[in-house]
Amino acid sequence: MGYYFSCDLAPVPLTFTRCDGLHFVIVNQQEVIFIHISELSRKTGVSLRSLRYYEEKELLTPTRLENGYRQYTESEIERVRMIQLYFSLGLGVKEISDFFHCTSSANLNYQCLPNAIQVGEKKLKEIRNQIQILRMAEVHLEDCLSSWKEILRKGDSLNE
Repeated sequence: MGYYFSCDLAPVPLTFTRCDGLHFVIVNQQEVIFIHISELSRKTGVSLRSLRYYEEKELLTPTRLENGYRQYTESEIERVRMIQLYFSLGLGVKEISDFFHCTSSANLNYQCLPNAIQVGEKKLKEIRNQIQILRMAEVHLEDCLSSWKEILRKGDSLNE
């Protein structure tokens, strides 16, 4: 596969474009692949509108190309999945943002950890309560199904 590259004659990593159109840079001897918003949407199943909303709320911070296009790294696929998971757990934008800002990569912010722990523990308690309710519903439904099958079996034996 052929590569094209650009360089501004500055001591920064070179940006390469593969013949298949993917852009990437070499950082610490590892290839970092960039994708556009449509590709991020396709790979995560999240709408373009939602991705733009995440950017507006600073949950995602893509780089912008000269033409204004958003450019994401493939590692942001996992971040989008985490955002979706947090939303499904009932967290709001501010709580998700606080989690991300508190624990972003190598910059662990100890000052915000107490609040993150408090929010996390509250949410964990809610999840455990939901699991308990679901288990009770499961037992009830199993009992109902068992009874209904027994009624049906007895009814079939009477008709014979």
